[in-house]
Amino acid sequence: MSEVQPAPVTIHAEDGYALKGQIWRHHDALDASGPRPVVIINPATSVRCSYY
Repeated sequence: MSEVQPAPVTIHAEDGYALKGQIWRHHDALDASGPRPVVIINPATSVRCSYY
């Protein structure tokens, strides 16, 4: 099993601001045959997501 690496993502809001984040996908996400659980973590301002 390989280590999961995050992929950067940018979402452009209607007000013109770019919201940036990272997506971590399970190593076999493309092979999933059904719905998968989702976890969303909203870190505190100025706290690196690696803290969590």
